[in-house]
Amino acid sequence: MVAVEMAPKAADVIADHFEHHHLVPDPHFMGWGVAGRYDMTADEDVSWLGRGGALRVQLPGTVLHLAAIHLYDPLFGNPIDLARKRRQQVEALLDWGDRLPAAEPQLLAGDFNATPIWKAYRRLAGRWPDLVSASPSGPRRTWGFPRGLRLLRIDHILGTGLEATAARVVRVRDSDHHMVVADLRLL
Repeated sequence: MVAVEMAPKAADVIADHFEHHHLVPDPHFMGWGVAGRYDMTADEDVSWLGRGGALRVQLPGTVLHLAAIHLYDPLFGNPIDLARKRRQQVEALLDWGDRLPAAEPQLLAGDFNATPIWKAYRRLAGRWPDLVSASPSGPRRTWGFPRGLRLLRIDHILGTGLEATAARVVRVRDSDHHMVVADLRLL
């Protein structure tokens, strides 16, 4: 499980449900975290990512390299500064992927603040295929009004060495995002 925009109360609930977790909550919804069934180790320095982080998850027989992504929102703030920060985040992710062992699975998941037509998404999806789009159930819109229509798909799961056998979105109460849930299988 990957969470972004994670507040302390959400981290408490997640910690109660998962033995293995790395949670970095923030009262201003800038936190992130990963939780699951397997041991995980956070990369020492994730400052290159801005918001989010990277971990190594020990799966049976292999290591999964996982990045929890929260790209800066391009619509709120100085557009020039935000464009620069987003480019830096994308470049840092691409560099991270290039340093990883190609034979080990890699996964990027989170809020990209970008639809598939945006350059940030296209650059990342050019390196890591969109697992949800390739799943039998296909992609669904994830972002919109907290109590209404979903307008755009800006939350994504990309990866190599994995495939999504199913995917869906689940409503999150009082959130402008739906949660993306995917069943993943190692290749």
